Amino acid sequence: MVNQDLALLLVFAPLVGGRRGLRAVVIPPDFVDGEYAVANGAVVCAAGGEQGHVHGDCHSGPFKVVLVATRVRHPVLARVYSSDTGEWGDLVVMAEPCVVSSFPSTLVGNALYWWLKKCQHEDGILKFDLDSQTLSVVRRPIFDRIPSCSIRIIRGEHGGVGLAVFSYPRFQIWERMVNSHGTAIWVLRKTARMHSMLQYAMLTIVGYSEDGDALLLTVSFGGGVAAYSFMLQLESMEWTNLNQTFLEYSYHPFAYFYTAGVTSHIPLS
Repeated sequence: MVNQDLALLLVFAPLVGGRRGLRAVVIPPDFVDGEYAVANGAVVCAAGGEQGHVHGDCHSGPFKVVLVATRVRHPVLARVYSSDTGEWGDLVVMAEPCVVSSFPSTLVGNALYWWLKKCQHEDGILKFDLDSQTLSVVRRPIFDRIPSCSIRIIRGEHGGVGLAVFSYPRFQIWERMVNSHGTAIWVLRKTARMHSMLQYAMLTIVGYSEDGDALLLTVSFGGGVAAYSFMLQLESMEWTNLNQTFLEYSYHPFAYFYTAGVTSHIPLS
């Protein structure tokens, strides 16, 4: 959570509870100087390789914070904070002007991906490579007349960056692959037909879990009909009714791991 007024970044471990799950980090001045503002960010576990990220059990271990700052018609900025050193790394700059959306990032391999709402090209995804500490824009397929809330960046089944796309009457999964000529292309991996009851519904993706390979969805109808919330497991294509309502537009699902025989009490208030 970012507090622009105090120039603080608050990093939470939700299941730890109390102040033990809270760390405050001072945001670099160049991200809060009035010209740029923090657009998005991610917490990544410093240990654990490709599987070490915010959804794993890293509340007691080292972590990194990647912050991205943008401004219309200006280069994109990024910095990485290390809890090991307690310091921010060098400023990373991408010359191409882009504006990052508020959707959470998706960790694929050792790179973070964000949806872009404005860029030189209309079909862009922002990529931050954690190894090389570089920013770049990945071109994506153009989906005409499909709102961005019905599309989410996911982890593809073959390890590449992917896209889940809902547009009645079809649900599609795309994945970026390298062909035999060494060229990166987008491949349509899966297509499923949506239920006819969704023809007049607004389907919004409110969250994605890399660990569970699942999407959190809200389906709403016009005429004052209440919204319904579901979880869709992408491998099995099974839907689960969650019997609850999502009040916000974007959620950050996470998994928590514990040692057998050890019980943790989680405060409810």
